[in-house]
Amino acid sequence: MNFEIKYKKNYKYWNEFTIKFENLKLHPKEEFMMICDKLGIEFHDSLLKTTCHGKQMKNQGMDGFDLKSVYNLYEEYFSVFDLMRISLMAASFQKQYGYPYTNCLDFSRRELQDMFLKEWRWERLFPEHIIGKDEMIMEDVSRMIRDWLWKVRVEEVMDIDIYGEDNL
Repeated sequence: MNFEIKYKKNYKYWNEFTIKFENLKLHPKEEFMMICDKLGIEFHDSLLKTTCHGKQMKNQGMDGFDLKSVYNLYEEYFSVFDLMRISLMAASFQKQYGYPYTNCLDFSRRELQDMFLKEWRWERLFPEHIIGKDEMIMEDVSRMIRDWLWKVRVEEVMDIDIYGEDNL
């Protein structure tokens, strides 16, 4: 099965590597040294500062290297049920990078459909004029989620990696 993924292409001199966000927060110096080594540039302590044009940035959600942003579940926007649905949709990536995930095969197609027809917490929190919750937008979001879940189910049922090199 050949799934076309537009954002991933093979370039002659492209060298891709993965860095886990929590590792960057826990061990910033070591991670930046590894990045610099891979890029062939010299490490400098300025990489350990959260700056913009040389000025310290504040209140950008990721100040410095504190772990708050790693473990924040944004409970004000997502319920536990919402997080489980996100885990279902992100299962292939979570599985690929060694994170716990929710397997969509634990649910029937009907159960999944019922789950994703329910409103998300963030939908109740924001007035319609802020998020533009008109029928066309919500229909597009629903279609995108449905397509994504279909791909996740195909991956699990057929035991293939849709996003892997062999299936591009």
